[in-house]
Amino acid sequence: MGSDHTLVAMAFGEMGLSLRAVFPDPIERTHGYADYRWKVVRTDTHHIIHAVPPADKLDEAFWEEWYTVDGGPVTHHVLFSSQPPVPFHDIFDPPEKLDGIHPEEIFGRRWYVVEDPHMLAWGVKNLLAIH
Repeated sequence: MGSDHTLVAMAFGEMGLSLRAVFPDPIERTHGYADYRWKVVRTDTHHIIHAVPPADKLDEAFWEEWYTVDGGPVTHHVLFSSQPPVPFHDIFDPPEKLDGIHPEEIFGRRWYVVEDPHMLAWGVKNLLAIH
């Protein structure tokens, strides 16, 4: 991810989160995210960090987002394109057209939303649960 690491770390910092709260180990060592694309979005009201798997893995992988609205608390969502292995809280159907807030890869499919009260990246949490 290279210089993207710095941009992502800065974006988390702007939200009041340390990158280490999300990824205790360097992202490079978190192999589950090796192919993920990182997108940082800032609008007048939203501050969003997306971690999106490659388009050819959207059916089996998850997409993650951390965001704030109007400077409020950080929300962490883990989204699955099929029913997830844990209870989900909502279903998200993206708008028909790109909205500038969500990554273009996620459009055209339904997403099951897991609201995770913890900021730790889902892939890291799953690795820790296995060990």
